[in-house]
Amino acid sequence: MVVCSEFPAFAKSELSNEKVLSEVRSLFDTVMISDVRLLECRAESASVDYENLYIALSRRAKGYCSKEHDRLWADVHFRIACRTSQDDSKKPDVLIEAKYRASYAQSSKLTASQEALDFFAQTNATFNLWPYWREFVHSTAERMSISGLVVPSYRIEEAFSGPGTSKRAAQRKKRTK
Repeated sequence: MVVCSEFPAFAKSELSNEKVLSEVRSLFDTVMISDVRLLECRAESASVDYENLYIALSRRAKGYCSKEHDRLWADVHFRIACRTSQDDSKKPDVLIEAKYRASYAQSSKLTASQEALDFFAQTNATFNLWPYWREFVHSTAERMSISGLVVPSYRIEEAFSGPGTSKRAAQRKKRTK
């Protein structure tokens, strides 16, 4: 089994602008996911020993809002690159990519800055799409005869360092000790 034991080092976003923070809070409060689509996918494999692979996970996210401000979309492109060595300059021995679109219905018309839309895509949409990505990697790897390639569960603290998140994470650690 090949397990990705380390969660991807996604860029942590601190929103300091109070106006953007307010927009993000409104997005979280007023949207509901309505559809998930796989837009693109790609898988490549070399003939190598799959027992000892170095794994790198990454993702890019972008948010969009309809002109009528009643729909919100978020495109998230996930990528897992596996190599037999830690040399990132080499072409991956195993590459699996997928681009998903999450569509959200808004309960009220809302305007949001591009910064707020992108932050929403990086956090909420990634959280919503992660199970689809995990299943895609697992089933695609099996079809490539790579048994047990496991993508970790999505952990909010790792991907979202918004206001108070670090403090809440520290409090949870204290309670579990």
